[in-house]
Amino acid sequence: MQIEDKISMHAFMEFIEMNGHAAFIWSSYGIVIFVLIWLFIVGVQFQTKSETKLSQLNPRPRHRSGVRSERKTGKQNEA
Repeated sequence: MQIEDKISMHAFMEFIEMNGHAAFIWSSYGIVIFVLIWLFIVGVQFQTKSETKLSQLNPRPRHRSGVRSERKTGKQNEA
């Protein structure tokens, strides 16, 4: 059982070391993860600011879904 543990630990360490390129590869992974998280945060902030600006520019209440206004269709709603 101990031999199998040593072999699996050795294989794991080889994977982590990546044939001597570990510093380059793991730092690249770290940078990519950081950039993806940063882009997500910036995107959420941009969306929040845009929704706030839009609600300030257009303060009227939103229409119920499925109901079309006269302004959008150019026709009067039929009763």
